[in-house]
Amino acid sequence: MTTLRSRTISGLLWSFTERMGLNVLKLGISILLARLLSPAEFGLIGMLAIFVAVAQSLLDSGFSNALIQKQDADRVDECSVFFFNIGIGLVMAAALYLGAPAIARFYEQPQLVGLARLFSLGILIDSFGLIHATVLTKRIEFKAQMRVGLFATAASGALAIALALGGLGVWSLGIQLVAEATLRTIGLWIACSWRPAWIFSVKSLRQLFGFGSRLLAAGLLNTFFQNLHQAFIGKVFTATDLGYYSRARSMELAAAGATSHTLSRVMFPALSTIQEDPVRLGQVYRKAITLSAFLHLPMMTILIAVARPLFLLLLSERWAPSIPYFQLLCVAGLLYPLQVLNLNLLKVAGRSDLFLGLEVIKKLVMVASIAITYRWGIVGLLYGQIVTSVIVYVLNSAYSQRMIGYATVTQIRDILPFLAVSATAGGLSYLVGQAMDGHLFLRLLVQTAVGAISYVAIACALRFSALDEVRSVLDGLLRPGVATDGVQP
Repeated sequence: MTTLRSRTISGLLWSFTERMGLNVLKLGISILLARLLSPAEFGLIGMLAIFVAVAQSLLDSGFSNALIQKQDADRVDECSVFFFNIGIGLVMAAALYLGAPAIARFYEQPQLVGLARLFSLGILIDSFGLIHATVLTKRIEFKAQMRVGLFATAASGALAIALALGGLGVWSLGIQLVAEATLRTIGLWIACSWRPAWIFSVKSLRQLFGFGSRLLAAGLLNTFFQNLHQAFIGKVFTATDLGYYSRARSMELAAAGATSHTLSRVMFPALSTIQEDPVRLGQVYRKAITLSAFLHLPMMTILIAVARPLFLLLLSERWAPSIPYFQLLCVAGLLYPLQVLNLNLLKVAGRSDLFLGLEVIKKLVMVASIAITYRWGIVGLLYGQIVTSVIVYVLNSAYSQRMIGYATVTQIRDILPFLAVSATAGGLSYLVGQAMDGHLFLRLLVQTAVGAISYVAIACALRFSALDEVRSVLDGLLRPGVATDGVQP
């Protein structure tokens, strides 16, 4: 029998490989597009981000999480969700299509009418592949999703670059989104053997909705407010300002998003299988927290240190105003994977009511932050995001104490050594960069090497227990038949 450990390790490997591969590929494509298009054109796409993101969040209405959390979900449940997703996709696509003129008037950008209507097609196409991705995720099978994602991203990216070279400007970005949605949906149908039957049960949806509805509301809140800064900047400042912010944010998400997305996708289904064993749940959960901190924190601090040569080398001097935005976003993103893990615990326990309530409180904090800090410009808004990130982490972790006795103070005590060593490594990397002049690639290479080597060296000297976890994970990858923690499902 396959152990939970080996399945989780395999899931982490393929999910992280998929996410990092996708992010690296998307980053490479976006770098090429950034050299062909202007910050203002990227800003136009950023203005639509909040509308597209909210529509996509509504697509599955929390049913994906409900199917994963429900241990006895059957074919009736899956088929009902499939047809419901398509129905919501039609509604959302129609709403965005018809609302396009109002969006354009709000931002005073006539081009947004056609772009919004083009994006509505992508939303509808996405609705046909959601259940396939959910089935693969519940099985902790991410290898197929990796292949599909990489192909869809590469092909749509190549198309966008060709269109940009042909002079289509911002339309190349819009067509890229629709092409990626189409290729991803087709790929998921090929990769997953699941096929719908003509079955639809309102009773099944009602049962799933009891859990999923609160996650839907929480997800909508989270999606809306994640994109609120872009919408606010696009309205109050210029399209060029939003372009600089959007570029910084996409670069930061390429790193922070890979860690948090992987942990969320893998740990939720994995922890759901042991939700009835609180002792084991607590053990696995604490390991996940410490391991994510050990891997994520140094990556973010080193990125802060190498931001200038990274941006100037990859994007050119034209995008230099994005550098301070990127550095501040990396500071705000230090705790993001830990926030995700704490929230996953509530989903595993089936406490979607607490999940929703917590999201409401956090969004009120964010609104207050924007209202206070916007007068100091985009930099002021980013400092507000940093403070909000800390508050959000404390709120999220408070519930871990209730559920499994893993208190916030204990979590901070577990995380602080990694944060201190990461800051030291990042500081050394930054000082080396300040002492170097000349070739940007050499500077980036040396700074990155100094940061990574110093972090590993200090971690070894201090004998961090997380190093043993990393070795154990690597051993599990090399010898998947061996379970080194002695824990069986």
